[in-house]
Amino acid sequence: MAAAKVVAEAARQGEAICVTNIVKSVKPPLSHMTLIAAWQSRKAFDAYEDSAYARQFRDVVGPLLGSLTDDRLYVPIN
Repeated sequence: MAAAKVVAEAARQGEAICVTNIVKSVKPPLSHMTLIAAWQSRKAFDAYEDSAYARQFRDVVGPLLGSLTDDRLYVPIN
């Protein structure tokens, strides 16, 4: 959770991020959490992915994961 808070705060300092939220499961398994972020463009997302803080986050949480990360990219439809 600490690493998620650090990466969310670092991402919020970026110019092209619209929103970041961290949500945690309230039903077992309580260790599940989801990070939700919205960027102004794909270019902004790619810049985040290439950032040192995003790489550090993946390095920290990678060994703690029970499964692979589930990254999903969406675009608005309205």
